[in-house]
Amino acid sequence: MRFQVNSVLLVGAGVAMLCCAGCEGGLFARKRPIGPEPERVPAAVTDPLLIDTIGAAGTLSELGEMRVRGFSLVVGLGEEGSSDCPTIIRDYLIDSLTKNFGPRTTGADGQRFSPGRMIDSRESAVVEVVGVVRPGATRGDVFDVRVEALPGTDTRSIEGGLLLPCELRMYDIAASGEALVTGRVVARAQGPIFVNPFAGSGEGAATADPRRGVVLGGGVTSEPRPVRLLCRESSYSLARRLESRINERFGQNPRAAEAVSRGYVQLNTPARFAEEPLHYHRLATALLMEDNPSFVDRKLADWMQFATEPGANLERISSLWEAVGRTAISGIQPLYDHADPSLAYFAARAGLRLGDANALPVIGQMAATPGHPHRVAAARELARTDLRPAISRLAALLDADDDEIRVIAYEGLAEKRHAAVRSFSYPHAIDREQVNVRVDVVDARGKPLIYVRRSGAPRIAIFGATTPVLTPVLFADPRLGVTISASTAADELTISVRERYGRPINDRIHIPARLIDVVGALADIPDRDKARRLRGAGLSYSQVVGILSRLVEQEAIPAELRLEQASITEQLGPAEDQRRPEGDERIRETSDSPSLEPDAPPAAPRGESEEAPSRDEGGGA
Repeated sequence: MRFQVNSVLLVGAGVAMLCCAGCEGGLFARKRPIGPEPERVPAAVTDPLLIDTIGAAGTLSELGEMRVRGFSLVVGLGEEGSSDCPTIIRDYLIDSLTKNFGPRTTGADGQRFSPGRMIDSRESAVVEVVGVVRPGATRGDVFDVRVEALPGTDTRSIEGGLLLPCELRMYDIAASGEALVTGRVVARAQGPIFVNPFAGSGEGAATADPRRGVVLGGGVTSEPRPVRLLCRESSYSLARRLESRINERFGQNPRAAEAVSRGYVQLNTPARFAEEPLHYHRLATALLMEDNPSFVDRKLADWMQFATEPGANLERISSLWEAVGRTAISGIQPLYDHADPSLAYFAARAGLRLGDANALPVIGQMAATPGHPHRVAAARELARTDLRPAISRLAALLDADDDEIRVIAYEGLAEKRHAAVRSFSYPHAIDREQVNVRVDVVDARGKPLIYVRRSGAPRIAIFGATTPVLTPVLFADPRLGVTISASTAADELTISVRERYGRPINDRIHIPARLIDVVGALADIPDRDKARRLRGAGLSYSQVVGILSRLVEQEAIPAELRLEQASITEQLGPAEDQRRPEGDERIRETSDSPSLEPDAPPAAPRGESEEAPSRDEGGGA
């Protein structure tokens, strides 16, 4: 990481240590931990669908959230930071910063690097970093992390700041003293901070807190987090049998399953399931214990009978078909055009996931049909399949009548690096190796649309490369020191920038009156090109999103702004822990934080939810 220490950060702003009494009212004030729940003994299976499957012989464990926590420094805050820091955290950060940046002994102004002065500067703030590692995560798995100024400090805002690299450890709610900064490191985090840009206006204003933000995709696991399959019988022979059957289907090298003891089998997420480990867990428990052809044919006939009955669990049956493999295709193909749209969808979904090209036009037609009960789910299946003919169907959906369908199509095409999506990345002004904002320009002929990601990555998608900014326009944000203006019928905009990261700029940027040019000028670094012209305003992702939202409200941008449907809880994590993890138990949490988006749509008709794991004794088949 090339980190340029700003000279202002090296100027001591005075030491204001938090005494222990002060800490007790802030960072170290936690609820009394509740003891872990005893490990559940697998119950006998009653669901007839699970008979003869691995889900009947074992049940999944370790499916709860694994919280991780660390402490670090956020820099680039102007005068919004604080020198407050508990002694234990300060000592830890000095050691950490010295390890990360110590060899570069001088900053831009020639002063000797001093972690202490960085912590004491009001351009920085000490923060707690919390994230959630999902079950089945592989090494290198990426996740969002919550960043929050320490309680009791006088930090006013971390908006626009950059989180310096930090280590994340297993979260212990009862930890205090040295235990806060010791323990096994399981992940790391760094990156630009996204703060809710809608503070003070509209839905979500009550929960907006400039001292609290998130680094989108800022956490990276340093070790895998496997899931356990608990045997319903404590038997080495059963554990080895489960191990062998799973490895036969999902891979021997590396092994997808390992019989660790007579009580459980460890499930290691195969590389092809790295993006969706829950899918692997479902298929592993849906797998038949035997692969004898006549036995498989009999089970397929049984499931076919179940599938046509009223109230059938089609989500599970579809997973059972998929777990069998390509042998199941010929039996389910006649269901692709079934009169029941749910049965037709779940059959075609299984076929498409098994690589049946005949299922593609069925799923494609569902995704293109307004009002189809599984339209959104079908569009997602088009986006995830590797069958090449799906690309043209996704491209056609970019101009669909439903914005959600358009977004799914765009994300699928972006993942496949299709020419319909052009991407531009703008680096962070402090650390040029960090992405500040990524802009995806989508070649679509439908109505203009701005789509904003609130998880995973700082991405803005613009549907319509020629979407204009209507003139005359006048927008000013004194807090950010940015003004956007243009006279009547002008084809050029002027963006005035007063200062950035404590440096006076007082210059203007002249750009065409187009949406893509505005986003680029706001997000680009505040440096000058060879002609000494200012490149950009250097605004953070959340600041750019906030300005776009206000320009849309003023009708200066003739487009709808759509936020990713991620709640505040999903972005920033639950408000407070409910119990302490012990051994392999994981913390489960709740939150009362409202979402910035409308309530989630109702569950699809027939079959279980396609997003949430099953909670029955079958372990999610």
